[in-house]
Amino acid sequence: MRVKILVLGFICVFVLVSCALFKVGNVRSENQRAEYIAAHTDTLTDEVKEAISEGTLIVGMTADEVKAVIGKPQEVGRVRTDEGVQETWIMFASSSGNSYRFRIVHFDEEGRVTHWVE
Repeated sequence: MRVKILVLGFICVFVLVSCALFKVGNVRSENQRAEYIAAHTDTLTDEVKEAISEGTLIVGMTADEVKAVIGKPQEVGRVRTDEGVQETWIMFASSSGNSYRFRIVHFDEEGRVTHWVE
């Protein structure tokens, strides 16, 4: 519990400080997402193909599938828990003018998305 609180605190501070530093995320275009689906069509489930095509995340996606949707993270954090090493990705994107938004994606010890915050 203490580790999770420390990680959450770190993420909050990082997001507040970093919003001014990162102006544009690496969000994938529709064409880039379609190319990823075509290249991996035999290994992707229909549900994952649909999510990537629509540019959305779903629980259970792999890191590569998340990258196909929203690109590489600007920051990666790792926390060792009783279950193993869990990873958190932080991405920033400009929504309009000087307004910024961020997305935090959490992965389990098997490298699959458990949840995200936008």
